[in-house]
Amino acid sequence: MIDQQINFLEYRKKFEFDRSPLIRWQKFNKDIIPLWVADTDFQAPSSVIKAISKRANSGRFGYCSPPKSLNRVIANYCARKYQWTFAENNIVYINNVVAGIAAAILSTTSKNQSVAIPKPIYAPFFKVAASLERKIAYIEYQINNQRLIPDFSQLNTTILKNAKLFLFCHPHNPGSTLFSFDELLKIASASVENNWVVCSDEIHADIILSKNQKHLPLANLPTDKVGDQFHQQVITLMSPNKAYNIPSIGMGFAIISNPTIRSKFKKICEPWHNFNVLTLEAMFAIYEDSDDWLADKIKKLQKNVELCNKWADELSEYITMIIPEATYLVWIKINSPDIFNEFSLEEHFAKFGIGIQDGKIYGSPGFIRLNIATEYSILEEALRRMSKAINAIFKK
Repeated sequence: MIDQQINFLEYRKKFEFDRSPLIRWQKFNKDIIPLWVADTDFQAPSSVIKAISKRANSGRFGYCSPPKSLNRVIANYCARKYQWTFAENNIVYINNVVAGIAAAILSTTSKNQSVAIPKPIYAPFFKVAASLERKIAYIEYQINNQRLIPDFSQLNTTILKNAKLFLFCHPHNPGSTLFSFDELLKIASASVENNWVVCSDEIHADIILSKNQKHLPLANLPTDKVGDQFHQQVITLMSPNKAYNIPSIGMGFAIISNPTIRSKFKKICEPWHNFNVLTLEAMFAIYEDSDDWLADKIKKLQKNVELCNKWADELSEYITMIIPEATYLVWIKINSPDIFNEFSLEEHFAKFGIGIQDGKIYGSPGFIRLNIATEYSILEEALRRMSKAINAIFKK
């Protein structure tokens, strides 16, 4: 049994369901704190619970498609949150962002053509590209002042110039980078010069942790800085799933200005156009009446980040932690170049009572991804166990 300073087994009972188990709590043994998959311990907004309950009580769950009024609600939300305006008919609904990545690849490239993908990156990016028989040209990301950013010198290399599509992730998963205006301009400039279509996964756009900073959608860069052509080369993917913790009933949407790309993308998605009626109720509730809930959640996450920063400073000889600017994910480098050759990091940390994700699945051996979207007391205990696990690596 793991040495515990809190009653974690009692805490986890609220998440356990025999008939509809949550996968976050099933992967590891019961005494292991599961900080791996990207959902949270926070209950969904009360507005969502109320909307779903009202519809559930009706007992009517027939086939359903998003109404035009949802387009208006989403467009209004983007204008209010990001100062981004676009035509409502630019929205195409998708089952989830991974399905959107597949649709973006299928609508803009052919078999054996190249897709440019950052590394590290959320694993489905390169898994989907490979399964669709596309070649992959990697753009290496690097640590700079505790931020994970592209090696911009690679953007105009020959191998990337031959790519047709660039799969971008903003804010970045797993690195939690909130890209600056200047950094986004470099991406835009390279896409115009190389004639890429850019598919920008912005599913974490609402979880901004750096104070006094806001999310700037790639597709909302000013025309006087990027030119008219660029906005016709961007597919933006968004979803409330991460920020509002509704991944199992969630959906997503693409925003595409280019009518030719949008038509192809929409045609690919058409066979899966029916959606869960409870999901649609949740979408309306989120985009119309959940701002206060999100603000409260972000305050909790900021407090958790402060705790992680103090913890990482104490272990700075052994680890390098990327300071999260967005999302609720922490990307950590184990400062031992041979560690990934010695044993599985996932198995090692599990022995000390922590369920993490090994950086190997993101293309970066020797790193780990930690989900900190849990209660403060649980995170305190988790970091205590993490310290023991890290000290054991270095035999301290």
